[in-house]
Order: sequence, then structure tokens, then C-alpha cells
Amino acid sequence: MGFIVSKFILPLWSPAGYDVPDPATGLTPRQKNIVQSTWKIVRADAKKNGILLFM
Repeated sequence: MGFIVSKFILPLWSPAGYDVPDPATGLTPRQKNIVQSTWKIVRADAKKNGILLFM
């Protein structure tokens, strides 16, 4: 199911160039969004997550 969604359905909603890597970073806009959304979760409770990281 995930393959079908990622290959056939998501491109219908993705803007043109969404999977073209940035020459400076090598990341696509899709990958940048994933990294940003992941760190948004970590930043929600930075102190707790920082302690857990170093334990």
C-alpha cells in the first residue's frame, strides 16, 4: 500500500520539482520537510529529549 501511495497518488499532489535535490544540500524539498517535521517533535520538549539523548 505504501508503495502505491508514494508512487502513484502523492505525485498528483506534489508540486513540480518536489523531488529535485538542492545542489547545496543534496536534499529534496520532500526530505527537508521530513527533517523539519521530525525536529519539530523533538523541539516540543527539548529539555526532556536532551536528557534522554544523553542517558
